[in-house]
Order: sequence, then C-alpha cells, then structure tokens
Amino acid sequence: MRLHPPRGVSVASARRWPGTPKVAVAHDREGCLMGERLHRFLRDESGPELVEWAVVTLVLLLATGVILSQIYDQVIQVMVGILQQLTR
Repeated sequence: MRLHPPRGVSVASARRWPGTPKVAVAHDREGCLMGERLHRFLRDESGPELVEWAVVTLVLLLATGVILSQIYDQVIQVMVGILQQLTR
C-alpha cells in the first residue's frame, strides 16, 4: 500500500491516484479545512475583536497581580487578625 503519492504528483491529483489510502486523503482534507478556517477567521471582523479582548484580559490580570503583590502583607495581617478573633 502506498502512503504518499509518487514524486511529481500534486496533492490534489493524489486524491485521484489509485492506491492512495483513505487515511492520507482524510488527512489532506483536514489540513485544507484548517487552512480555510484560519483564512476565514483572519478575514472576519470578530478575529481582531477577539484579540483585543484577549489583550484587555491580559492587562487586567497583570494589573491585578501587581496590586495584589503590593497589598499582600496587609491582607495576611487582616486574615491573621480575623483568625485570632475566631479562635478565642
């Protein structure tokens, strides 16, 4: 059984090549579909909007991390105080 088309045979014509296994054809079709989906995603206006929201989310997460790292000691002191009040 032949896994790849012979040299000089394009992928498109390999689909019609006798002896080409169905697995190779399915893999080729999947690759084409992924390329088409990527192309549609890049042309679609929702693609850049998704990237914008991802950047906004990243900035908010980083800002939250910086703020929490600066007030970490105070938060620990408050929590220790609450724990001491509860254990009395």
